[in-house]
Amino acid sequence: MKHCPDLHKIELYGPRGIGDKEAYCDLIVLDRRGTVYLVSVIGAKADVDQIASLMQDGKVGRLVPPPNNERTGEVLRRTIYAHNKKNSYDEYQTKIDDLVHLLIVSKAAQPSTKERQQWELEERKRLDAGEDPSPLPDEFAELILAWDGDYKTQIYKVLYDRYATPMLPEWKDYIVDQLIEKNLYQPLDVYTFGSNYQLEAGLLKVTEFQLEDIISEGIASYELDFAIMEDGRVQGVLDQCETLDDYLTHFAGELGERIQENIRVRFDPQRDKHHPAFYDVNLHANQQGITGLFPPQADAVMGVANTLKEDKYCFIIGEMGTGKTAMGAVAPYIAQAVIHNTRYPKPYRALVFCPAIMVEKWKREIKERIPNCEVYEIKHWTDVLKLKEKPYRPEKIEYYVMSSELPKHTYPKAPIKDWRYGGKDLEAQKALYEKQLVEAAKEGTALPKAPRFRFQKVEYHRPYGSTHVELRMSETGFHCPSCGGLLTAERGKAADIHFFEQKVGKKWQNKIKAVNYVCNNTVKTKYLPKHRVIDPTKEEQPCGFVLWQPEQLPLDSKQRKISPAWAINKFLRRGFFTYLIADEVHEYKSGDSAVGQALGQLINHTEKQILLTGTLIGGMASDIFYLLARLDAKKLRKESITYKDENLFVKRYGVFEKKFKENDQGQMRAAGQNKRPGISPHLFPLYLMSNCVFLELADLGYALPPYEEIPVFVPMNDEHQRNYDQLEEEIGNKMRQNSFFGGMKYVSTYINAMYQYADTPWNFPSELTMLDDNGKEFVVARPVNMDPNTFTPPKFIELTKILEKEVKEEKRKVLIYVKYTGASAFNQVDAYLYDKLKALGYNVGILRSSGSYDGIKMPANSKDREQWLKDMMKQHDWDVLITNPRLVKVGLDLLQFPTIVYYQMDYSCYDYMQSSRRSWRIKQTQPVRVYTMVYQNTIQSDVLEIIAKKIDAALAMQGKFSEEGLRAMSESDDGMNALAKKLLGEGKLDNFETIHERFQRMNQSYEQMQQAKYEDYEHYEVNPIEGGLETVMKIAKGIISSVTEQSDSSIMTPDELIAYMERFDEMIKVIEDAKSFNKGVKKSEKVVEGQIALALF
Repeated sequence: MKHCPDLHKIELYGPRGIGDKEAYCDLIVLDRRGTVYLVSVIGAKADVDQIASLMQDGKVGRLVPPPNNERTGEVLRRTIYAHNKKNSYDEYQTKIDDLVHLLIVSKAAQPSTKERQQWELEERKRLDAGEDPSPLPDEFAELILAWDGDYKTQIYKVLYDRYATPMLPEWKDYIVDQLIEKNLYQPLDVYTFGSNYQLEAGLLKVTEFQLEDIISEGIASYELDFAIMEDGRVQGVLDQCETLDDYLTHFAGELGERIQENIRVRFDPQRDKHHPAFYDVNLHANQQGITGLFPPQADAVMGVANTLKEDKYCFIIGEMGTGKTAMGAVAPYIAQAVIHNTRYPKPYRALVFCPAIMVEKWKREIKERIPNCEVYEIKHWTDVLKLKEKPYRPEKIEYYVMSSELPKHTYPKAPIKDWRYGGKDLEAQKALYEKQLVEAAKEGTALPKAPRFRFQKVEYHRPYGSTHVELRMSETGFHCPSCGGLLTAERGKAADIHFFEQKVGKKWQNKIKAVNYVCNNTVKTKYLPKHRVIDPTKEEQPCGFVLWQPEQLPLDSKQRKISPAWAINKFLRRGFFTYLIADEVHEYKSGDSAVGQALGQLINHTEKQILLTGTLIGGMASDIFYLLARLDAKKLRKESITYKDENLFVKRYGVFEKKFKENDQGQMRAAGQNKRPGISPHLFPLYLMSNCVFLELADLGYALPPYEEIPVFVPMNDEHQRNYDQLEEEIGNKMRQNSFFGGMKYVSTYINAMYQYADTPWNFPSELTMLDDNGKEFVVARPVNMDPNTFTPPKFIELTKILEKEVKEEKRKVLIYVKYTGASAFNQVDAYLYDKLKALGYNVGILRSSGSYDGIKMPANSKDREQWLKDMMKQHDWDVLITNPRLVKVGLDLLQFPTIVYYQMDYSCYDYMQSSRRSWRIKQTQPVRVYTMVYQNTIQSDVLEIIAKKIDAALAMQGKFSEEGLRAMSESDDGMNALAKKLLGEGKLDNFETIHERFQRMNQSYEQMQQAKYEDYEHYEVNPIEGGLETVMKIAKGIISSVTEQSDSSIMTPDELIAYMERFDEMIKVIEDAKSFNKGVKKSEKVVEGQIALALF
């Protein structure tokens, strides 16, 4: 660094030569050639703006010292150069009285990692091909700015953030010295004028391959401190370490411990104290007759509060039954007190966004947990308009609960259609128009509309440099109303008459899809309005015109609906709701669904977000992408990942399967790619570790009953297997033949037909047909229909064996899950099983989404299912209940059904993990068994394998790491795509033992969770009310006494009394294992065997 005591002028060549515009400079960073990487100037706004403009245009200038009579020390006179490429600088302006201070920084300080990583991919291919390594191009060099002068620490931070190469802070001196020695870090010249800066700057030009080589060399030469013992002895195993991979193999554990030492958790109960506001929350809960939050729950809430003090959002990832609703309700209360450092939280508004089935539960939980608050429900967008009259800052705590179903009620959209004719079609239309014109003139009717056509400009670059423009007739099809270009569908085909539609049954309906949502034509930026130009430095960009608009409706139309989430963003000032609590947030992971977009709108409106889920990631990196893009777009943009770059995110943190096709010359060409559910281990520490709170049932200290998942492989009989194989061959050959030419046309038909045929091989049409590319119907297969009166599926026979054991011998109630229950299925499996089991004498019930069956009227909507099930069980006391897992996967506790049988499975890992835990809850007293039934050597075995792999990967990302689970993060397949891949390859499962091993490993994990213990803290009280748990019990009893008096005085109806008595009966339990019950309980609250207690949580 060189310091001059006097301010210097900076002059740049303008339209009228040197010195046209000037300002004063107090800091500049140059390379040896005089290229400017950073400059700080101050002057009049007009002069400063002109300096900035000339810098962005790549002009030349100079530094001019003050006159001789004004100099007080050493001066600098030098020619300077801006970057040749236009718009290569970022600008930061600050107004100081009448002057403006401008900091101009090269964009090399925030390089485009997207383009750099593309270069590194190509470099890796060159290295794999045996070519020599190439130096990193100058355009990808990164500007390092260490404002405190500690450039080595700054370089280490950049390397640690940018690269996946493992390294420790102790290595920074060695690494930086090697970078300088190998000319991979080039220090820049820093000049200060008048002001003293500690800035050190340089250019970093290292690739990840070079960084790995440097560390490997340090390991081999014992230069890295971590490789040496405290007494100076070299660990013997180091002699075997010659590369970074060898080093990690031997020292992964120690390296992990050292990294963990540098990680500070948000809340440590051994180190930190819980906020005093917990006293009020727990006391209020006690006064309602329920216990306060248990210590592990309070720990989690404190973690959330401390996270929200520093960041905008936090996930609570808790297993089903850990009390996520209670924690989510309390978290804003504690966070508000922590953020403002007050004993009592300031009034705030919180918005709860949850599934419809959970609305009433949330309202009840908030009233029971939060003192002095008001609870409202947003049922319609007009409820939002009423809030406009409320003050921006509330006078008391307010909670608003909104169903996630409401955003689906939005206005209909219609495409903006611009149909044009071209070529032979235009000639035919022209002849028809002339004919209609003559007929209209004769009959005196209205004139017909003339056919529309469009010309397009085509530019030709001649050999001598000139450009020739020619007008060419466009093709027939829809055109973009903005750029005028022809819209194209898949594979570059012109947008036909059904471009904006999708066939549903026999009708075509408008359908928004990725291919028809916006115009993707390439246009020149010079012809676009400024507000639509994405990057002024580029000559071309996608058009981006949205091809849909709100449909024009009559004023009295019942279709006129508005999403309340949209109304909140539109009519309420941002921050009107301070907190957003999004329950079951994994349901909102989609990028283009109405619910996903509503979540984005609510995130944009609120200041802090609390997100609850039991299964954050279902095994794919894309599961988390849109959540992160909505929650933390800035962090993604640091990696040059935008909201539209899902594929780039998956490439970086997930797994893509690339496809290749062999052309006529025998060469392999890329033919697309598919996402697979592999997850990079880097995803968790980079994006989730600092913003996630994990809680398991075992953390709560309850003695959970045993839980076991049992795969059941059922062989088909000979006739059934023969018919299945015949159908598989017919449809499978068509599917694989089509896929050979790059198509996936028959995959969906194959999967659905084969899965259903395996379970119910009857009522199929004599011919399965599909439409070809020309819209003509053709036969795909001719299934053999078996007689359901004489044929009993082997899987049903196996099911009766399970029911014999569970229901008749052990007196356990059984929940049966089936997939195909709708009217569009060849056979409604729930109805089939219901009729068969009822005929066998079982007391069986059925739950459907709507309607009625066998005299059983189904609940009107999802909100009523909980009460409907209570009423039905009280009336019928079913031993067996049959339903679709999607109807009960959230919001319902099915404790009375300790046995669950998956007669059919869905392809969703989310649905399986949620629905399989419906009866393994805190209050469950019986062992829980989950059977999954599949036919051997069929598509059903493949589905089970896929689900098992995805659970492995999902559990790995939720903290339950295992060797196989980590492998599954990069090897597992997903849903329909994975199933399609497997079937296109061979159509059969490889190894049954693999699935058994996976389930054995998962069962071992569940066994570990059955150990019940948690620590109690002296400074935290679960039940702070005077008298503790005993008083809570008296309050609960008082509620019953009060209800009885109200009933006797006719204030309360008998039905209301019965409902309260049922609630009390659910609370009472006899303590059989006092040791487990007393864990974490204060001495005055401990019980003995046989004592009656209340289950108040």
